[in-house]
Amino acid sequence: MSVASSLTAGAASLGASIGSGISGLFTRRKASPSVSSPPTPVTPPPVGALELKDMSLDRPLVEASSSSHHSSRSRSSSYSKASTPAHSRNTSEVPNMQAQSQQEQQQQQQGCTPTSKPTAQHRQGLESIVLALRFKPLMSVQEPAKKSLVAYEKDHSKVPKRQAFCILQPPLAADHQGPGGVVEYITKRAVDPSSHSQLEGVNALATPDDCFEAEAIAKADPEVIRLCGERYGISDMSLVACDPWSVHACPIDARIIQCFMYMRSSPNDNMYAHPLDMTPLVDMSKGKVVRIDLPYKEAIPWNRVDNNYHTSFIDPASTRQDIAPLNITQPDGPSFTVDGTHIRWQKWDLRATFNYREGLVLHNLNYNDAGNVRPVAHRLSLVEMAVPYGDPRWAAGEPVKLPKAVCMHEEDIGLMYKHVDYRTGHSEARRARRLVISFVSTVVNYEYAFYWYLYQDGTIGHEIKLTGELSTNMLSPGEGSDSEFGTMVGPGVNAQHHQHMFCARLDMAVDDHFGGEGLVVSEVDVEPIPADPVTNPYGNGFRAIETNLETVHHAKRVIAPERGRVWKFNNPSQINPITRSPVAYKLTPLSHPPLMANPDSLVAKKGHFATKNLWVTPHHDQQRFPSGEYVFGANDCTGLAVWTKEDAPLANADPVAWYCFGVTHLVRIEDFPIMPVEHCGFTLKPFGFFTANPAIDIPNTKDPASKMTVHPPPGDLACCSSA
Repeated sequence: MSVASSLTAGAASLGASIGSGISGLFTRRKASPSVSSPPTPVTPPPVGALELKDMSLDRPLVEASSSSHHSSRSRSSSYSKASTPAHSRNTSEVPNMQAQSQQEQQQQQQGCTPTSKPTAQHRQGLESIVLALRFKPLMSVQEPAKKSLVAYEKDHSKVPKRQAFCILQPPLAADHQGPGGVVEYITKRAVDPSSHSQLEGVNALATPDDCFEAEAIAKADPEVIRLCGERYGISDMSLVACDPWSVHACPIDARIIQCFMYMRSSPNDNMYAHPLDMTPLVDMSKGKVVRIDLPYKEAIPWNRVDNNYHTSFIDPASTRQDIAPLNITQPDGPSFTVDGTHIRWQKWDLRATFNYREGLVLHNLNYNDAGNVRPVAHRLSLVEMAVPYGDPRWAAGEPVKLPKAVCMHEEDIGLMYKHVDYRTGHSEARRARRLVISFVSTVVNYEYAFYWYLYQDGTIGHEIKLTGELSTNMLSPGEGSDSEFGTMVGPGVNAQHHQHMFCARLDMAVDDHFGGEGLVVSEVDVEPIPADPVTNPYGNGFRAIETNLETVHHAKRVIAPERGRVWKFNNPSQINPITRSPVAYKLTPLSHPPLMANPDSLVAKKGHFATKNLWVTPHHDQQRFPSGEYVFGANDCTGLAVWTKEDAPLANADPVAWYCFGVTHLVRIEDFPIMPVEHCGFTLKPFGFFTANPAIDIPNTKDPASKMTVHPPPGDLACCSSA
């Protein structure tokens, strides 16, 4: 799916409108208890995980960020462009894996030293796993510890070890007994199974390969083919499509993907206009359909009315003819420079990288304040949207570069400021620009476009634009022509209401060259002052009340638009010389509800992060994903729910904020057959960080290329003239 397309695929496809971290969080329905003719399979034991984190790479970290993240982007690309189902490629990859084993031996002799020695039996078992992997390896850069990165920023001779991170999902044996599980490696160039630790009861997250494979398996299953013919009169399976989603409270203890089925009237037809009422469940370890859910004994007639947006179905004569050209050019090129991962734009200086799960990450954001380079944020990313990516080419360790995967450009956004002195008629106005760093993720039916914005006045913004296709289903018998839980978008076709919940990890610095370890997070509410004949005689007074969030439990917060609530990141060691208050940045939320699911539901347990809007925890390098490292098939949150059990103090704890936000989508018929964008996001604005408006130095210039073209009506009706 892409970085230009890709945070990537499987997430919403696997039951979450958002991604890996809560795969299955927003599954629209769980597997039905009714089962058709396929027999109940032997239930395999829960898979575990192997974790190997011992080896270092021999190139410096600075080189790693661009090359490795190009690899991550390419993983996205290969998913969106792949034409061959993953399962059809398995056998042809065995020679490559064998060749890699020989290469591993050579690289071990070049200094790749394991910390422990496996038994011969274990090594043989792991080698057989590598030769028979159904889940292909995923590889990315292992980010060094924060202290190492902060030390490197101060002294570039202190280069952290460059390490690679690899995840494998071994298949279960034929008798459903081990080894199974997830293998995590931190290694030098090639995977070496010589040291590891066992992680019990977890699965690797679903990958695009899983999506392709689950669909191919379901469509090739004889029982699925028979039921498609008998229930729907479908004989051409090439026109059937299966969207792979995860399963809530899965009745089968295995790595299961359920496939929601649709029909096309032609290859480019919009399949979401034609949902079917049959759901095959695919066991990804066995590579076969193990159950078919039929909610109703008698088939419901499927909608045969097309509803298309593809260009090939649109008559050019029916399109708008009154759109004049609007050209945006920069004849002298952009104002920003890019050197590997290092970006400079006006007064901003930062690094941008890309990894398999978070997508785009911004590091070391600094602002040049009259020659004083001041830290603003150590690391900013979206942590509960990305999904892991796997591809056979990674087994050979060959990165693939995807050009134009991340988009970077400047935008004119209108006024920065303006004032007219009404006494003299003199006007001062400046136009504003922002730097945009973005990418788009296609997650099966949805597109998520992620934008980081840097503004000339020191503001940082993050926006997500949601578009794409609604996920649809057939109405149940007895629902009539309407749906209580969605909106009808076609005859018998319902698009369900749903939520999209995201979480941003904000590791702020705010003038702290040690990465923000001394910051204090506070909450600011606006409150009216009680009427008083002396202090508030006219009853119009109000004030801001600021409260420090001193412990983890105290820092579990929700938005309060009626109070104008914001949160601040204060640096008490740096005092603004004018306000006499700590320099700070404020987090300004948008209005949106938290997770609507019942607190006791599995959705709320797995997506625990979305039950609050703000969490603050002490920094730990291992605490990266608020729903946990491995969430596929999980029944509980192993992230924030665990990290916040103890009421740890936040003073001098290098606080990390987890801001949770999203869209509650009450579907409109205007969202079909393709959805205009919905928006959500937040801003981080300087609050006493500067001593004046930092954008005051924008020059008063006019672009000679900007011209007004006037076509006035006759007489005095013209609103503009050349006079």
